[in-house]
Amino acid sequence: QVLGSFCAIDFVPRAWTERDIEVLTELAKSAEREIQLRQAARESEIQAAEARTAAERLRESEARFRAALEHAPIGMGLVDLDG
Repeated sequence: QVLGSFCAIDFVPRAWTERDIEVLTELAKSAEREIQLRQAARESEIQAAEARTAAERLRESEARFRAALEHAPIGMGLVDLDG
C-alpha cells in the first residue's frame, strides 16, 4: 500500500552530486522511519482496543456466570483436573 512518495525536483536539469544523493537518502530514511513509527502506533492502538474488548467480554461472562449461580435452585461446584 502506497502511503506517499518522496521526490526532489528542480526547475532545471541538474547533475546530482554525491553529497546531494547522501542528503536525499537520509531524508528518505527519515520519512520511512516516521511511517514505521506511525504504523507501530496504530497497531498498538488496535491491540489496546482488542484487549479492552476482551476484558469487557470476560467481565460480562463472569457476571452471567455469577447470576446463574445465584439463581440456581441447587448448589454447583467446579473442579479443575488437579482437583
